[in-house]
Amino acid sequence: MQQRYCQCGAAFLVAYLPGGPGLLRAHIVAANQAGIHTVHRCPCCGQPVDINSLR
Repeated sequence: MQQRYCQCGAAFLVAYLPGGPGLLRAHIVAANQAGIHTVHRCPCCGQPVDINSLR
């Protein structure tokens, strides 16, 4: 896993998981009191997140 950050500073973990024969998919996860979840938007600022938008 790699730690990455949204433009607002929120931290995410990126997990590379098998997505089929010869493929790896990047799953962006965030942790809160309810647990760990795959996210598509930053819970802090609402910006869409993908592997290319995180630093």
